[in-house]
Amino acid sequence: MHTTPRLETVAGKTWDVVIVGAGPAGALAARGLAQLERQVLLVDKTRFPRFKVCGGCLNLKSLAVLEAVGLGELPESLGAVPLSQMTWAAGGRRACIRLPGGMSVSRERFDANLAQAAVAEGVEFLAGVTARVMDRSDDGRHVRLGEGTRSVTVCARIVLVASGLGVGCENENHGWNRVAGQSLLGTGVLIEAVDTDYLPGTIYIACGRGGYVGITRVEQGLLNVAAALDPAFVRHEGGLVNSACLLIKEAGLPALEDLAQHVWKGTPLLTRRPSAIAGDRLFLLGDAAGYIEPFTGEGMAWALAGARAVVPLADQGCRHWTPELGRRWQATYRQVIRRRQWVCRSLSHLLRHPGLTRGVVRILSAYPSIAHPVVHFLNAGGVAATDGQGYHLQSAHIPARPSSRL
Repeated sequence: MHTTPRLETVAGKTWDVVIVGAGPAGALAARGLAQLERQVLLVDKTRFPRFKVCGGCLNLKSLAVLEAVGLGELPESLGAVPLSQMTWAAGGRRACIRLPGGMSVSRERFDANLAQAAVAEGVEFLAGVTARVMDRSDDGRHVRLGEGTRSVTVCARIVLVASGLGVGCENENHGWNRVAGQSLLGTGVLIEAVDTDYLPGTIYIACGRGGYVGITRVEQGLLNVAAALDPAFVRHEGGLVNSACLLIKEAGLPALEDLAQHVWKGTPLLTRRPSAIAGDRLFLLGDAAGYIEPFTGEGMAWALAGARAVVPLADQGCRHWTPELGRRWQATYRQVIRRRQWVCRSLSHLLRHPGLTRGVVRILSAYPSIAHPVVHFLNAGGVAATDGQGYHLQSAHIPARPSSRL
């Protein structure tokens, strides 16, 4: 991927927007702001392409946002697999639930191409560079960038923090990055597994006493395995990989051979709810704005919808910052994202109780149509036109056009 060749080249000027984190939320917001002719610097601590612990699913809401911003053809161009059903397994029973649509694609490929779409619109992208949001100035925020032993400080009129579970803000005390009780650990791996019973187009979820494991086919026949595991269960069973394998076995799904031979990646504790998602010339979005465990691609939908919604507010903040913009982002986030998270929050609580989970799977195996209203609620809903106070989120100047160099 093209990235800015030297750390020093980005210093010495005031950027309109610095975005920390080049995942779906950060990259899509960067692209939207660049289309508004803002000077945008996108920074990520890892080099692309890179693996992310994620189910790799894009539900209908995600696809609707991509279509609205002119990237509707991106998933198919990456070889994404159409999704048609979800199979919940617990205690040897299975419940198959029809999905209204969606696609599955590896985060390795999706994130890299979304970042490349931002670069194609003029975004400067620094990969392999750490970032810390620092103190405020009269007309911006300072961000310290580091690469090895070298570091520089840049100034931005607006800073977007989309750095996932580790926010990393200095000189602030807003309760950010607060871990919720009973939070699980995340882990995952992407493997070649041709000769298995896991079919393309199906999201498999193995539920058990120590968490759950999601298994999905993505592009090129690869199998994406992502788990959310109870820390105490992980300690008792001797590690993340052993725990994931045991859950798959206890749920009654086909065993995956040699999982321990692959390199797994882990995450910090997952479930988080910061007390504030905005500060002085600062917006949090994506997982940095709070993490609720997703199941059929909801997390990606929240990230993409939030990125699109924050663009007009960040653009206005570049022209003239007022504290009202922070309050509007809080209201916008509640309307566009948080009010739709209650279903996933309820499911995550259910999965903390294996007996209840087995009972629900038993009922759904006989009456799968019971789940259809919930599934449609998670997938439904177009791109919000206003924020929580009636302000229009979609600027007439934001072109919904495909990137010319994708």
